[in-house]
Amino acid sequence: MLALAQATGRNRSLRRVSSAYNLPAPTGGLNARDSYTSMDAADAVTLTNVFPEANYVAVRGGFTSFATGMTNPIRSLMVWNGTTGSDKIFAAESTKIWSVTGGGAAVSAVTGLTNADWQWTNITTPGGSYLVIANGADSVRNYDGTTWTTPAITGVTSSTLVNVTQWKSRLWFTQKNTLSVWYLPTSSIAGAASELPLGSVFRRGGYVMAIGTFSRDSGDGLDDYLAIITSNGEIAVYQGTDPTSASTFALVGIFYTGKPLGRRCTVRLNGDMTIITADGVMSMQALLEFGREADQKAAITAKIQTLFSQNSKLYSANFGWQAQTFPKARYLIINVPQVENSTQAQFVMNTVTGAWCQFSNLNGGCWAVANDSLYFGGNAGTVWQADSGYQDNGSAINWEVQTAWQQPGGARNKRFSLVTPTMLTGGGVSYTIGVDTDFATNTLSGVTAAQPLTGNTWGWTWPGYWGGQNILDHRAQSVGAIGTWASIHMMGQVSGVPCQINGFDLLGEFGGVL
Repeated sequence: MLALAQATGRNRSLRRVSSAYNLPAPTGGLNARDSYTSMDAADAVTLTNVFPEANYVAVRGGFTSFATGMTNPIRSLMVWNGTTGSDKIFAAESTKIWSVTGGGAAVSAVTGLTNADWQWTNITTPGGSYLVIANGADSVRNYDGTTWTTPAITGVTSSTLVNVTQWKSRLWFTQKNTLSVWYLPTSSIAGAASELPLGSVFRRGGYVMAIGTFSRDSGDGLDDYLAIITSNGEIAVYQGTDPTSASTFALVGIFYTGKPLGRRCTVRLNGDMTIITADGVMSMQALLEFGREADQKAAITAKIQTLFSQNSKLYSANFGWQAQTFPKARYLIINVPQVENSTQAQFVMNTVTGAWCQFSNLNGGCWAVANDSLYFGGNAGTVWQADSGYQDNGSAINWEVQTAWQQPGGARNKRFSLVTPTMLTGGGVSYTIGVDTDFATNTLSGVTAAQPLTGNTWGWTWPGYWGGQNILDHRAQSVGAIGTWASIHMMGQVSGVPCQINGFDLLGEFGGVL
């Protein structure tokens, strides 16, 4: 009897016990900074075409054709923000500017130009609301809601003005290949331009690349600043009202960062100004506090810096770098021109949480927001509407997620047998899922809509809707993986419906005593 009890006890000690673990959706976004063993559980190793919301991650929206009839790459998208409540959109390609406001067939608006690389701003004066554009090769152009005109700007050759912004009711221009900026009288779109020479202010030479504004708070007021950025990464920050008076206009300081990437390297973000540089995407407010000596404290891309630096090194010389906000979807988009006029990708940040992801297959060299919708200019003469539906011009959206590496149950060897994604979706979704172990990432392949997958992954196609609503799916998928560290790896396609991932359950059993 004693021997039997002893044997039973030994068998009990050798019995393998399965445990269930709950893993969060990667709402922390991409992490290309921390080591695999120190990442937060809510981070991601890969997050492509999947946007991290505060409580879940979701496959991005698709894109649809908006305006056609142009044949060359769209290099500029410009928006007139009038007082009528309805924006007007213009696309520039080759030597022409086209009106694309209504979508459909584009209408020629301005011809006989030198290039299509325009920078633009809006200003409202007692005479009306104007879109003002400059490209450093053609004379400055204005649009008043009805007509395009060439304003009479004196004191400087208008065709040498290459960038423009509005600050303190004035238009400010940068001059091509110089260290000077020019400004017009208040509330004016034409007239005598005055020079602010900066050759004695900047120490590193180069030329003024871009100009922008930011604030210490989220609005416009006395604490608004003008930032003038050189090609060598120097930034002169000014504060005041009247640049003709030393008592009301002064240099706040000179700040340093990496070289800016392109003339569209700045964008306002919640009162702040972000700058795309070789060092990352910088917060101007933080640069004032930290400077370049601690510029990663000022970089909002710090968590994806390795990825960003790789792209900066490879593609910095290409046209098409641009920062664009889209408040409706909480996007900060950093457009990366991988092949000029051909292939672009995007780093996208959630402007509320600061989490990053990557978008692919949105091949646009320029971006703009009009009438609360997001658009990009395609490489073959089409203007596309982004965040529109859940197909990429009629094709399925491909996406991929790989969660941070974790040790469910601690530092013991385990066999993982089941993984259960918690998803909300409808019809038109297929995916494959697996569990990678011990830092070996396996390639998942064979994903096509409505095609079952084989091997250690499992694919499915949702049968439909219930009352037109998305339905919770929480079905276990069989896997077979052995290791100490684990990462959930998914890839799939969405066609016509949204797809939301809320988390994962993982079943594993500890290895027995040898």
